Amino acid sequence: MKATLTTIDTAASTRPRAATLPPEGTTLRLVRTRGASMRNALGWRVRALHGEVWITQDGDIRDIVLEPGQEYIVDRSGPVLLWTLGDADACLAIRPRDASVQRPAALPAGRPAFA
Repeated sequence: MKATLTTIDTAASTRPRAATLPPEGTTLRLVRTRGASMRNALGWRVRALHGEVWITQDGDIRDIVLEPGQEYIVDRSGPVLLWTLGDADACLAIRPRDASVQRPAALPAGRPAFA
């Protein structure tokens, strides 16, 4: 089954838009009023390029917060929700586990911070 990404805009009266994630992954910009939901994304990597991102997974009691340069590998098969934290927009790289992520050298890779 292919992974899908649905954008959710809480400030607009538009319907959520779903799309199949391309095999090479994608870059996603989230603004304060927009979130995203991923399905069938077991093993996919989410890297925060800019801004802070809150991640929660269905059936998981953890709240995962990524700061710029940190990444998280989806470790459950249920839905995954992604939201920005604070007043800043966020930019994410979403890639399959085996794909490389291009990142600036100034952003060190780190471990996710659990809230």
